[in-house]
Amino acid sequence: MKKIVSLAAVTTMAAVCALPTFAYTNSTEAVNETQNISANETAQTSVYAEVGSTFTVTIPKKITLSGETKSGTYNVTCTGDIAGDEFISVAPAASFDMTQKGKEDVTATVTQETTKFRADNYTTELEEGEAKMATGATGSIAASGLTSGGWNGTFNFTIALNQDSAD
Repeated sequence: MKKIVSLAAVTTMAAVCALPTFAYTNSTEAVNETQNISANETAQTSVYAEVGSTFTVTIPKKITLSGETKSGTYNVTCTGDIAGDEFISVAPAASFDMTQKGKEDVTATVTQETTKFRADNYTTELEEGEAKMATGATGSIAASGLTSGGWNGTFNFTIALNQDSAD
């Protein structure tokens, strides 16, 4: 009898260990409120759902400046699903250094008018510097002090999901 119980326990443990597991969090509490309807009438039920935000930001990996104009442009795009009171900020560094061995560094400036991205189905009027995600944004880089030779530099984008401040 002990062997049968042991075999059953081992088999159960092996089966449980082989099952895939999934992590899931539920930020809402269980609903324990009910209502009793005892006659022919219409009753209302409240429904609540919370869906987390997801998004992807696409930024350039490499930007080549024109040797003639000493400037260039790039595009930034956002896709995903965010809440109506959230926005994605994609802000480039305002400036960075371009370097070439044997020459003084040259400061390049970065300009990007649109830095806040709203959900594609956002219904409130957009403010200056905002766009819907599907629109994307164009930025520009200028380094007028560049001279002959190959120049290199890097800059960072600060990317974050933000929530509107309460008014």
